[in-house]
Amino acid sequence: MKKFSSLVIFLILVSAVVWAGKGLFKYSFYQTHDVARHLARSYDAIISISEGQFPLRWSGLLNYQCGTPTFNFYFPGFYYLVALAFIFTKSVMASIKIVSFLSLLVGTLFFYLWMKEETRDKWAALGGSLLYLYAPYTFLLVYVRGSPEYLSFGVIPVVLYFYAKAFAAKKDLSFLVACFLAATAGGFLAISHNIVSMFIMPIILLYILLKFWQSRGLKLHKIILVLFSFISAFGLGAFFIFPALLEQKFTQLAIPIFNYWDHFPTLGQVIYSKWGFGDSAIGVVDDAMSFQLGFAQWAVLLLVTGWLLINIIKKVFLTKYLWVAVFWVLSLLFLYLVLPWSLPVWKNVSVLGTIQFSWRLLGICVFAISALFSFWLSRIKSKLVYWPILIGVVLLAFLGNRNHLLTQPVLENELPLYKDLDNLCINCRKVPAYAETTLPPDGMSCYFTTPLVESSKEGENVSAKELARGSTFGSIETEINKNKFKGDKIILNLSYFPEIFNIKVNKKNVPYGDCTGRVCLSVNDLDNGTNNVSWKVGETKLENFFDYVSVTFLGAWVCIFVYLRVKDKIKL
Repeated sequence: MKKFSSLVIFLILVSAVVWAGKGLFKYSFYQTHDVARHLARSYDAIISISEGQFPLRWSGLLNYQCGTPTFNFYFPGFYYLVALAFIFTKSVMASIKIVSFLSLLVGTLFFYLWMKEETRDKWAALGGSLLYLYAPYTFLLVYVRGSPEYLSFGVIPVVLYFYAKAFAAKKDLSFLVACFLAATAGGFLAISHNIVSMFIMPIILLYILLKFWQSRGLKLHKIILVLFSFISAFGLGAFFIFPALLEQKFTQLAIPIFNYWDHFPTLGQVIYSKWGFGDSAIGVVDDAMSFQLGFAQWAVLLLVTGWLLINIIKKVFLTKYLWVAVFWVLSLLFLYLVLPWSLPVWKNVSVLGTIQFSWRLLGICVFAISALFSFWLSRIKSKLVYWPILIGVVLLAFLGNRNHLLTQPVLENELPLYKDLDNLCINCRKVPAYAETTLPPDGMSCYFTTPLVESSKEGENVSAKELARGSTFGSIETEINKNKFKGDKIILNLSYFPEIFNIKVNKKNVPYGDCTGRVCLSVNDLDNGTNNVSWKVGETKLENFFDYVSVTFLGAWVCIFVYLRVKDKIKL
């Protein structure tokens, strides 16, 4: 009977995901706020990897082939997965669809497994996982914004599930494997989306600390391994995390495009706002997208609040309902940060301003409420109450999202751009949000008319022809007559970033500088006559260092396994 009910639950979950994700496959090409950008970046990532660039750093096809260090700053985990899927699909759009769908599937299944492990109640776990999937913000990410935040929300339950398995493990090997898998999933979470990981990692740490408190008597070596596992998430993702933080000063990323105070949704909008495919406008009058939390999510929050108040009146210690209380507080905290009431907090906590839109925290709020639902439902003893609440909330989640499960088709006149990714990249390079923000602070983006080579002396022409060009390499032949040349530098159609390029002139390494955001070479380093200028993307010393940090953490886990085997602590 248990196997049958598990099979039924599995089929319900898979069917629910198929229904939720069916809109991805309705059209050959669909449009969202960001899908064109991700098509361009993904196309570039596939080419860069094929040229041997790993880890991804430079997107050389963007910015009119002048390139930008896009992958150094924007969630490369998504592009690695798209590039992997491309091996099998040979279609960038199909690869994005598959990654999007699998994000929904993995997140839903592992949320169920995590809640089942924690509550020992598979039906409560089912309810929470369906609430996690069927939330307006989930479909806003997938069908309206097209933001890879949905990938992060697919990974979060994976991390928590393996930590839950670690704390439940009886054998050392099971414990060690669970800690390693939690660290690996945590490392991938760190490169999946900067903003989501920034807010969710403290929650994961809180979860671990509370598990320590619950697991009194846990052996010291296990405590150390769990903490090392958590730290390893940052270590394994160090090749991206720390360059993204420390090298941001070489870009325009610190210059905000949007002001967070212009985009707070009202409480009324969070309760209900009309579904739309437009943008978040300044103020609230012209908002063309929905910021609703979800009717089912509100129902859970209100029901649990009432239940907790009754228990407080009865003088029941909330430590008896630890996880219910924790996720209730987290739900209210993030809901508060979404609303304009929290403006004083935003003003005093500068890191909040980096996310630009408070409504981005709706995803964390949905996660907390979904966990809250499972934990709370598992505490209800009366089946006369349990089943109506479970069925009622799940039905409300389905009905409340019935009109949110569809993408917009690409307009017929724009369809050729999506079919011809070279042209799509050109189209996307006009978008400041992902091209110009990673340009040098004083730099200008390139354009169709940007010459291959130009002189630092305005108005002086330089003859040049392109010999070869990829995303991570290129070569140009140019003629220089030093006797008549008036400029002291030549400027290449290559965006400047310190240390990342290996540039040669006639097979000799030469230094390069920054000329209004583009790479420039001293005329003194050129020969009189024909010059073959070639470049290859490499890594900065900082990036290379953190590559080794990530490899070191991976090696440390290998050493732990080997050490325990040698010491015969476990049998492999």
